[in-house]
Amino acid sequence: MRLIFGSFLNVCISRLPRKESVVHPRSRCPQCGAPIRWYDNIPLLSWILLRGRCRDCKESIPWRYPVVELSVGIWFLTRGWQVGYLVDLAKDSLSTARWREALNALMPPAIRVLHCRYVSQNFHARLSAKGKIYRYRIWSGSVLPPFEYGRAWHVPRRLDFDLLKKVAKRFVGTHDFAAFAANRGKPEKSTVRTIYSVAVRRSGSCVTIDFDGDGFLYKMIRLIVGALVRCALGKSRVEDVTDWLASARGGHARFAAPAEGLFLVRVHY
Repeated sequence: MRLIFGSFLNVCISRLPRKESVVHPRSRCPQCGAPIRWYDNIPLLSWILLRGRCRDCKESIPWRYPVVELSVGIWFLTRGWQVGYLVDLAKDSLSTARWREALNALMPPAIRVLHCRYVSQNFHARLSAKGKIYRYRIWSGSVLPPFEYGRAWHVPRRLDFDLLKKVAKRFVGTHDFAAFAANRGKPEKSTVRTIYSVAVRRSGSCVTIDFDGDGFLYKMIRLIVGALVRCALGKSRVEDVTDWLASARGGHARFAAPAEGLFLVRVHY
């Protein structure tokens, strides 16, 4: 992502002095004018794979392009992920709608920017967050559809849906979630978190669980979902989960649900 902003900066450097649009037309080779294909426009990587030459005319591509991309990537890495820094480059010349168009023109097809807005200089995309909503998806049918592969946890057994909803309510409120957190290599300042709501829904074989809270510990959602599913399969008792939550320690046997069912839905600022 940081290199993508470096690539966008290259576009700004080339076009803004000439008062050209940074969105249209597509980027072209500065030597022969041939349109640059999307797979030849991957920041830094494409320049390396093409050995610094245009695919069409074989002329050398200036060193400025990879140097700017790499420099911006390193700068963002050392300063932290703060999009607000980059916006200042053209704050007076580009509207938020133009920023959205420009970013989407450079992003891979699988990544889309839906909204843009200006923020204060002290904004931090991670540290300024007031809360988050995570969603976990479970497919409880006997056969996992191909389009759900990698997007849901396949549990090919019948889940006690009512019991799953009942146990999920136990996690609402402010608790010490140390029993539902994994060690990421450094101790947490606090393992107390507040979950505002847990919404459990079912549509056919798909079960979705939405967690809305002020913050989440490492693997916290996956460990909670693992406990919920074990209860819904009759492998754990409701009292066990309650005791684990009250104990605030992880000495019990735990099971983390796989990562492919977990999605970040929204960040509250």
